[in-house]
Amino acid sequence: MNLKNIMQKTIIAIVYITILMSLLFSCIPIKKFYYLRENKKDSTSKNKTSPAPPIYTIRTGDLLYIKVYTIDEKISQLFNPINTNLSLGVSEQSSINLNSYLVNDSGYVVIPLLGKILVKGLSVDQAQDKINSSVKQYVSTADVIVKLLSFKITFLGEFTRPGVYNVYNGKLNVLEAVGMAGDLTGFGDKSKVMIIRQIDNNKVYYVDLTDRSLIYSDNYYLKPNDIIIAEPLKIKRQNLQITTITTISAFMATLVNLIIVYSYLKK
Repeated sequence: MNLKNIMQKTIIAIVYITILMSLLFSCIPIKKFYYLRENKKDSTSKNKTSPAPPIYTIRTGDLLYIKVYTIDEKISQLFNPINTNLSLGVSEQSSINLNSYLVNDSGYVVIPLLGKILVKGLSVDQAQDKINSSVKQYVSTADVIVKLLSFKITFLGEFTRPGVYNVYNGKLNVLEAVGMAGDLTGFGDKSKVMIIRQIDNNKVYYVDLTDRSLIYSDNYYLKPNDIIIAEPLKIKRQNLQITTITTISAFMATLVNLIIVYSYLKK
């Protein structure tokens, strides 16, 4: 086999490999790269409205941040025995936890001076109003802040920053949550994101982030302790094959260059 035939066959092989790689990458529909694409076939979408955020009711085992504020700092400390301003070296999250109260098995929280207050079955706003009413029996100018601390979202899979995130916004939607985790990676499948809802006995839901109708669905808003899993696109599962093909292609290109140089020097 002469030099000319070797070069021709090598170049043909490189072309075939390049075409194969293009086919592998082109197998991903373009819509999988975008968020909330409009379904033009759905003429009713313009008349739809987003669902109201779900109202979470407090359960046993929940952790509540409760802070009483008054004009007199000494009086405030009677209701808030932990003074976070004096907790040097303590992180912000740890400081919040120091002022937290566990909802016991009977559904009560136990607050200094106020005693036991039943909060199970109440929304966070209702619990705040109830505790505030109890505080005002002692200090009419007091204000109370109540937040749910046990609202956490777990991100697994193809997220830029997977992990467990504390949420203090009780009206968190799935798009805001994805933003918290730094968006999906380039290999994340936006059309099939899994949500495991622990407070619904680990029921599994799937949402399509590429479909605009998501914002009208019941799964648009998240609930405490949801687990969100972003599955990889098929192209990532072929990543090893692509890497191998790329290596072979680079090797053959180098081989052609060496053959050309050898042929030139031989002359």
